[in-house]
Formats: sequence, structure tokens, C-alpha cells
Amino acid sequence: MILLSCHMLEDAVVSYKPEKLLGTMTSQSDPIVFRLVAAFLTAGSALLDIYLGGSWASVGVAAVLFGLMCFLSPSSMPRRLFHSLIAEKFSSVRRTSLPIQWTAGAASILLVAVLEPHVGPYGLGRQYNLYLLPICIAAFLFDFRIAVLVWFASVLTCYYCAIPPRYSFGLASMKELAEVLGFFYLGLAILTVPIMIRASAWHAERGSKGVATRD
Repeated sequence: MILLSCHMLEDAVVSYKPEKLLGTMTSQSDPIVFRLVAAFLTAGSALLDIYLGGSWASVGVAAVLFGLMCFLSPSSMPRRLFHSLIAEKFSSVRRTSLPIQWTAGAASILLVAVLEPHVGPYGLGRQYNLYLLPICIAAFLFDFRIAVLVWFASVLTCYYCAIPPRYSFGLASMKELAEVLGFFYLGLAILTVPIMIRASAWHAERGSKGVATRD
């Protein structure tokens, strides 16, 4: 199942065109639909995280991050001056070279891997949360291709560093296999949430420009 998902993502990344992706996603949809999908995935991810050993605080953290991303990338037009300035900053970040973006994403994963053992004796669900942060940030700020690479690298790093037996790619039981699969799809859901939010903001901006052009 993981191999099938990876092959599908590989095909998507090879043929990826930013404008084609967003155009396909938003050509016949309302921005609110994408926000609802993102909200559903956020809630589902928080509940799955709790099931895997996280705390109920993850629900609050997920809600805050979702609200912050929606605030910074609004789907309503016209935008306020603050949001226009933020959009320009995000656009300049996304125009940076892919190697620089990948370096930043890889560095964030490495930072989590170094700090995670010293954070505290938390359960596996809370350790998952730390490795989800680089995925969420990359998907919100960087090119889609870099976000996918960060997601896959974070899954492998979490598998090696956090899932027992630690610092090994071994799997001693079906439970450990389930934990790897759980984080694989949990990370995929977290990858999707910022992309949905970005798509809804892009759709609203494009629609606003289309109205302005007709006027």
C-alpha cells in the first residue's frame, strides 16, 4: 500500500505544474469546499494522533494552527493591506530556489530529530506531533514538490528515530508496522491541509481578478 502511494506521488511530482495543479483543483469548486476538506482532515488527524498515544491538547494545537493558516491565507476578497503584504512575503518565499527550500525543510527535520529525545518522556503520539511540524510548515510555505519530499523524509526520520526499536528500521511486530503506517497517513493528511488552504486562497484571488477584469 505504501509503495502504491509512493508511485502515485512520484507520477504526480514528475508531471507537476503549479498552475495546472491549482487550476485543476479549483476550476469547478468553491473555496469554502477546500476549507471544509482541510477542517475535516485537521480534526481527523488530531483524533488519529490521540488514538496513537497523543494527548487531547493536540486537538487545541491543531485548531490553532488551522485557524492561523486560514487567517494568513484568507479565501475572502478583497484582502486587507495586512493580508496583501503577507501574500507578497509568501510569494517571495515560494519563488526561492528549490535547493534552498529543500535545505530549510531538511534542516527542520534534523532539528526535530536532535531535540525530540530531550523534550521529555512522551508517548509516541506526541513524538509524532514534533515530526509533523516540518511537514505542515513546508506544505504551507514551500513548493509542492519540496513539501512532498519533506513529508517522505519526515516519515523515514520518525520511523528511524522514534518508532521502536529506536534508531533502527527494524519491525519486530505488527503493532510497529501499524505505527509506521499510522504516521505515514497522518503525515499525508497534514501535508494536504495547507495545500487545501492555499488552493482556496488562490481560487478566491483568481476569481477576484477575473471580476475586476470584466468590470
